[in-house]
Amino acid sequence: MSKLKYHLIGVGIYTATVSFIDFGLNDNVNFSLFFNVLLHQVWVFYTVYAFLYFVFLKSPKKISLGIFFLLISLVVSYGFVYWYRYAQNPGKPIDLFTKKNLVTIITYYLHFSLYSIGYFFFERSLQNQRKAALHEKSIILTEKKNLENENKILLLQDEKATLNSKLFQSETNFLRAQINPHFLQNCLNFLYSDTRKTNPDAAEAILLLSELMRYSVADNSATGGMAMLEDELNQVESIININQLRFKESLNIVFIKDGNFLNKRIVPMILLTLVENLIKYGDLNDTHNPARINCTINEAENKVLFKTINKKAFAAATSSTGLGFKNIKERLTLIWKDSFTLTHEDANGFFTVHLVMPFINVKPVGTKN
Repeated sequence: MSKLKYHLIGVGIYTATVSFIDFGLNDNVNFSLFFNVLLHQVWVFYTVYAFLYFVFLKSPKKISLGIFFLLISLVVSYGFVYWYRYAQNPGKPIDLFTKKNLVTIITYYLHFSLYSIGYFFFERSLQNQRKAALHEKSIILTEKKNLENENKILLLQDEKATLNSKLFQSETNFLRAQINPHFLQNCLNFLYSDTRKTNPDAAEAILLLSELMRYSVADNSATGGMAMLEDELNQVESIININQLRFKESLNIVFIKDGNFLNKRIVPMILLTLVENLIKYGDLNDTHNPARINCTINEAENKVLFKTINKKAFAAATSSTGLGFKNIKERLTLIWKDSFTLTHEDANGFFTVHLVMPFINVKPVGTKN
């Protein structure tokens, strides 16, 4: 539709220009003759254009149609010449096949065919340029997409070996950032107030805290981000002991271990987080309902079974954000995918956590391969 619009505008501009020249510079122009010549010019221009269009489709049927169209164009051109001669000499007989009429038709076709041919090939050149530009753009976009895909593949190949350890380290650092501020703030407040009085318990607390800090910032990259289960359980005991010192041995916590914990590696800071949450949110002052921590080894399935149960403190429901529990799941999913289970129950004023996660057996130091 836009192409037709441009052609109509072009014909309009040409008509206006010719009208201005003929009627503006000559007072004796016959309107009928002027209209005949104008239509004849437009007819030749577009019929030659149509002929070229059909020929360049390169189809035998279309070429035949184009030749037939050109013959029709010549016949109609004779009609325009007849009309023109009749308008010049009304009522007189006219011989269309005179030399003068043939020269007129040939002149029109040579003149306006050149315009039509020039316009046709100019338009075709623009179309070819557009097609070439679109084709080049398509090639560039395809190459860009291929390069992006290749880069993605290379990145995946380069990062595949280190991705798990990087993600693991990131999650570990985030978890440490959550545990340490809460835990250390309380401990340091205690150490500050008690060391001023030269309380002997302070020395023990400082020692336990030092060991806990050393463990929490240990670099486990050489072991794939894993820590010894025995070390983790020692730090669980350190957390319990530090808090017993803080609260004058008034906390009611029972820690039971069952099985062989040597030479086994686990994801670090998981058990510590669960115990830290128990201490933070549990009611540990009820002697009839002590908090219980059970750790059992299932050698047959290479699994650690860890369970905590505690009476809920009055403010626990409003103070807990659940971020620690969520981060534990995310870290374990990252390492073990669906090879672990972590569930919790909140009922009748008690909070229970069940964790079953794999461990990795390692050879004792000094054992020969």
